Amino acid sequence: MISADKDTIAAVSTPIGFGGIGIVRISGCGSAAIARKVFRTSAPRVTAETHQTSKRISKEIIPRRLQYGYIVDPENPAVFNEVLMAYMPSPNSYTREDVIEIQSHGGMAALKTLLEIVLRSGARLADPGEFTRRAYLNGRIDLSQAEAVIDIIQAKTDASLRIANRNLEGEIGEAVREMKKILLEIQVVLEAHIEFPEDIEGKLDEQEIRSKLSREVLGPISAVLEGYKHGHLLREGVRIVILGRPNVGKSCMLNRILQRERAIVTSYPGTTRDSIEESISLFGLPAVIVDTAGWRNTNDPVEKIGIDRTKALSQNADLILFMVDAGTGVVPEDEDIFMQIQNKEKILIVNKADLLTGEPNINIPERWSHSGVLFTSAMFGHGIENMKEWIYKTLMSSGNLHEVEVVPNLRQKNLLERAQRALEGVLKNLSDQLHPELIAIDIKEAMDALGEITGDTVKPDIIDEIFSRFCIGK
Repeated sequence: MISADKDTIAAVSTPIGFGGIGIVRISGCGSAAIARKVFRTSAPRVTAETHQTSKRISKEIIPRRLQYGYIVDPENPAVFNEVLMAYMPSPNSYTREDVIEIQSHGGMAALKTLLEIVLRSGARLADPGEFTRRAYLNGRIDLSQAEAVIDIIQAKTDASLRIANRNLEGEIGEAVREMKKILLEIQVVLEAHIEFPEDIEGKLDEQEIRSKLSREVLGPISAVLEGYKHGHLLREGVRIVILGRPNVGKSCMLNRILQRERAIVTSYPGTTRDSIEESISLFGLPAVIVDTAGWRNTNDPVEKIGIDRTKALSQNADLILFMVDAGTGVVPEDEDIFMQIQNKEKILIVNKADLLTGEPNINIPERWSHSGVLFTSAMFGHGIENMKEWIYKTLMSSGNLHEVEVVPNLRQKNLLERAQRALEGVLKNLSDQLHPELIAIDIKEAMDALGEITGDTVKPDIIDEIFSRFCIGK
């Protein structure tokens, strides 16, 4: 598959801002010619005597070697930049085109000037994601791998980065291609029965097709869908909700976990009237920690809105930190809250443990403690690290969260479900002994859906939508 766009493109490939190094990337058949226009291996001396010789640009562009030199503006030899430059000839490059990468001093002004020189020398500014799009169009990666590039850029934790790297290696694409291979074999058999029924002995072996579909296609699809069910939490993060009645220390606990003053903390009940969410990394696991309004009966209309949000958040939580006050012990309001969340995954946190003397004895109901009871002091930081470890172990052992080999994104999941529905239709049609032509329609529908995952049958507008999520320069 060859890119139809033969333009040479260029863009800054490092984040905008201040830094030690900034990179301008050039891709296309004119990359080397542009480099020969602007790169030289020695610094120009801008004087009246050497002004003419300073325009002589080095033409020695050595493939696959990092070269030290200078970028000179052909229109103004006084403007130059000390750089390292690498030339990667087609097809052994990121885009499978000739690629030049220029490493310059970081900073907005230096990179802006460098990019302008390159653009004036024959390149055009790249569109968002155009380098990766060319890698896909030129057959270096499939569409699932291109999407993994976005995931790598956006990965916030070790777990999400591992998933993205596995997808970039092509695990989803490989699984899909194996499924399509089996479907193609079945399709060939069906087409033969449709086109040349008189030349084929016996009837269509429906049992063999049914067995092959169930074992070699529907089974793997179910496994990959299970990967989404578990793995998307590792990619997108688990939701941990801090829950309890007013003034048990929820906001103080949020601040202690974040190690900064994010929420307002006072001794007055009902200070927090809305939820506060923050992203954290919990031993490499992405998580969103949510502080909530204290759960109680109230006639205050504003506080009531916050409590309604608290109730909704508790139902959507992957884990609840149910907090009670060690100073007051368990009170009827705590019991009311527990009854609303008794079927949710939770850990009981007895906060303000610094108020306790001697052996803790606060009459915790036995049915509350099946997930374990932790004593903490959010104010003084006691028991916080132990609580984090407990949260991590609870999540990893809950059965809702574990790393799997193949983790599709939402688009890929929807396409797998579409293929699954089509193949379930095939099984029904086989049982009803319908004509092979009707069965072949559903087989083709499943193959088309799987092909959209790797990009074999995807529509141009879908490709545009996927690459629009990229930043310029990637």
